[in-house]
Order: sequence, then structure tokens, then C-alpha cells
Amino acid sequence: MKRRRGDAAVDEDLSKGTLGAWEGVPPLIQAEVKHLLDVRRGQRQNTNETAVYKKTYDHVSNLAFARWNNIDTVQRVRAMCQEALPDAGQPEVVQLANLCPHEAEEAKTLIPTLARYDDETLNELLRAVQDLLQLTS
Repeated sequence: MKRRRGDAAVDEDLSKGTLGAWEGVPPLIQAEVKHLLDVRRGQRQNTNETAVYKKTYDHVSNLAFARWNNIDTVQRVRAMCQEALPDAGQPEVVQLANLCPHEAEEAKTLIPTLARYDDETLNELLRAVQDLLQLTS
């Protein structure tokens, strides 16, 4: 997909790890988005929230997506991913945390750029993330 950044069209293709116009913008895990929206909501005296804010908040609060309820746990997941896959990009880390695949094959199907990692490394990381998820839920 092509997006415009300034006067230049920029390719966006996550299967190749290119973010196009979003390059350099740090991606967030859904729980981080919810945390930021909670902070914003707490700081505002006037609760005049836009429709987009409400829809975004409802989406990230949905129990089906709310795997990580604690911001400290989210930071632990990020650290675990970065330790196990030190050359992984932030988009890959965020996708792993948001999607929570159970096996290396599933992870590589959902996130094609993970194909460079061996199954054993990925499976070990995914088991550790699943164990953390069970401990914190």
C-alpha cells in the first residue's frame, strides 16, 4: 500500500518490515494504548470525549483483546521479546504481544518477517509469554 508523506509516496509492507509513512513512529501494544487513554481520561476535567476516542477506548478495552491488564506486565513482555529476539523490530514485538501466537509456525504465518528465526527460539519465547499471560490473568 502506498501512503503519502510530504510530497513522496512511501511503500508500506509489513511482510517486508517497511512501515512507509509510519517509519520512525513507535508502535504500541493495545494495553499501552488503553493505559494512555486512561491517563488522558484521568487528566481531563471535562469528559467531553470524541466519538473516535470512545470507539478506540471501547476497542482496546474489549476483553477479547485485553490480554495484558497491567502496564508492568506489558513492559515485561516487551523486554522478553527484545531479549529473545534482539534484532527484532518494534513492529514485530508489538505484533507478537497483541496477537499472542501459540507456536512458531503460527507466529511466522501472522508475522512473515519472523521467518528469519528458528522455531526453537520462537517457541521458547512464545511459551514464556503464554506462561506470563496465565500468571497475570
